[in-house]
Amino acid sequence: MRKPYRVGLWGPGIVGNAVLREIIRLPELELSGVLVYSDSKNNVDAGDLVGLGKTGVITTNDREAFIAQDTECVIYAARDYGDWRADDDITDLLKAGKNVITPLPYHYPKTRGPEIVERLEAACRKGNATLFGSGLFPGFIAEHMAMTLTVAVDDVEHIHIHETFESSGLASPEMLTAYGWGCPLEPDTENLAYHMSRNLYYPLVVLMGDMMGVTFDKIVGKCTSRVAPVDVPVPGLVIKAGTVGSLSYTWTGYVGDKPFLTLEPEWYMTEAMRPSDAISDECWIVTVEGRPSLQFKMDAKKSFRDNSRFDEGGSFGGHYLTAIPMVRAIPSVIAAPPGIKICEFPRQRWMKDMRMQGY
Repeated sequence: MRKPYRVGLWGPGIVGNAVLREIIRLPELELSGVLVYSDSKNNVDAGDLVGLGKTGVITTNDREAFIAQDTECVIYAARDYGDWRADDDITDLLKAGKNVITPLPYHYPKTRGPEIVERLEAACRKGNATLFGSGLFPGFIAEHMAMTLTVAVDDVEHIHIHETFESSGLASPEMLTAYGWGCPLEPDTENLAYHMSRNLYYPLVVLMGDMMGVTFDKIVGKCTSRVAPVDVPVPGLVIKAGTVGSLSYTWTGYVGDKPFLTLEPEWYMTEAMRPSDAISDECWIVTVEGRPSLQFKMDAKKSFRDNSRFDEGGSFGGHYLTAIPMVRAIPSVIAAPPGIKICEFPRQRWMKDMRMQGY
């Protein structure tokens, strides 16, 4: 039997904590190290960070020491600032021979241009390592769930994915404002939410089009945020009536002048801003229009038996749905040839001859 996979974690935040709990819990994995940013998390047992008891692995804020550790794979879960600052970290890990899995927007680097692809591929070649972007959305919802629905539909006209996520209490007041909550409603292309959305979902539109053999004539990003009808108090901040209480940037791929694929992430604050179609605090709705038309709604809870929500140190269902696809990818990423690994499309029945409206 193979020895446990040695796995390190870079960034134990709300997603990283969910990753850390899974690494500690699973006997097939061995935690090799944890890189932290804050002094309060530095030089402590990793298990104490997430309430799972002693592991014997002590956290560090020493970047070079972490990279030098004996690790087969690193899950890179640092905060996304929408400015590609993770490039240096990820290339250094790859060059040092560490396979990297991340929820940050590295799922389809070709949309950033050949120079970036070559930089990442060169790092992979030097370290004989693999880079894989995965998680929930991008990752599970679009590339797997939405694409699986299309297998049962002829003459696909439009695919729409709507993510709704109740986001109060997930960041500091300063970060909430940087994202755009509590700010005037404008088609702002300078705030953090826009850049994160663009970096995540524009490549995902291209990737899904490539999966289906669809070339988009244009891809359009649009601000679809909503203002709060009343003052909405959240931890550390009051979102005033008339300011942004629900953040959303929608990305649509068009064939000719018809929308074919729409990705609509919506991050909202409290019950006062919950979208009308959301069935829970965290909800994903996939709609495929065609013959027949299908709709899939997904909720995530700790248990449906008692209707309990995940809440382990601030990590909710959506964070586990981001963490677990990455954790489950560890063996395949370690076994993969060096280079950028792209999510495998569930190729049921036919794909290249897939019937789509206008094709």
